[in-house]
Amino acid sequence: MLAYTYRHRIKFLQYSVFGISAFAFDLLLLYGAATFLALPYYIAVPGAFIIATSTHYTLLRLFVYHDSTRAIGKGYAFFLAIMCTNAALITLLVSGLVEYAQVGLYPARIGVGTLFGFLSFFLNSRYNFKLL
Repeated sequence: MLAYTYRHRIKFLQYSVFGISAFAFDLLLLYGAATFLALPYYIAVPGAFIIATSTHYTLLRLFVYHDSTRAIGKGYAFFLAIMCTNAALITLLVSGLVEYAQVGLYPARIGVGTLFGFLSFFLNSRYNFKLL
């Protein structure tokens, strides 16, 4: 049981390092899309999210879940399904916070993203990479 718990913690820490990096990349893409391309946030948020999470998957597969029993292509399909669902929910929640609660775009995105980071770790570790 101790080794299982230790494995959870190590995978979570590794996932977090790459997740925080991907999230920073996501915010950078969001800033560029909103500022320089003048895209509306309901397009910029999911676009930046999908690009950043695809990069995140590659890094996770190479460095964290290299021992996964799931094939790479099938794993990416599962990952993309989880992330597209998350992208839709994140966009909906960010839109609600921006439009109705008058929260700024970046604080809303950071708050919602933090919540979904934990959810994504659980879903991907358990159901996609089948390691926890």
